[in-house]
Amino acid sequence: MKIDSNAGIARNAPADLATEDPENIAAALQFLWDAKHTTISRRKFCNGVLLTSAGVMLAASTVKAKATYQYDSMMAYPPFRIEGAEKMMPGSAIYFSYPMRYDSAILLRDACGEYRAFNRMCSHVGCSVEFDPRRSCLECPCHKGAYDMQTGLVLYGPPPRPLDQIILQMRAGGQVWAVGKSVGRSNEVLAHLRPK
Repeated sequence: MKIDSNAGIARNAPADLATEDPENIAAALQFLWDAKHTTISRRKFCNGVLLTSAGVMLAASTVKAKATYQYDSMMAYPPFRIEGAEKMMPGSAIYFSYPMRYDSAILLRDACGEYRAFNRMCSHVGCSVEFDPRRSCLECPCHKGAYDMQTGLVLYGPPPRPLDQIILQMRAGGQVWAVGKSVGRSNEVLAHLRPK
């Protein structure tokens, strides 16, 4: 009788395992494999189930994040002309309502003259963000979060995701029209787009 030190239990091993014969060596290896893997403690079983469950949940969240990234969540709304946009100076902002009259939005014109528009509701607790022309960002006064004025991505603070972007269309005479909305996705998904 031999003691299996890994499992801590007695095993009956064939007496001729110590020979150099390849058939006996294969039988010895098969015996050791069977002895090691036929008994499993409750603790090892529960650990295996726990690790497998954690792996499945992690894989599911990764797949969901990739699916969210691949399918842009753009919504079309009736076109709306933003009054006064054609008179905006670079580095300025106009507040307007879109897509509904109670949805506050902001139109920004950057130093290059390009227009960007975002929903003003902070993704943290819903406070209205304000444009800070000195720092060229959108700031939330409630908890000091900040968003990039070019992309709407979170620069710092507690907001969990970017601002929702308003889709713009340029028309004749320099008119700027809001034509849709793109819902901001989580920062974990968009983290690879941030400059390092």
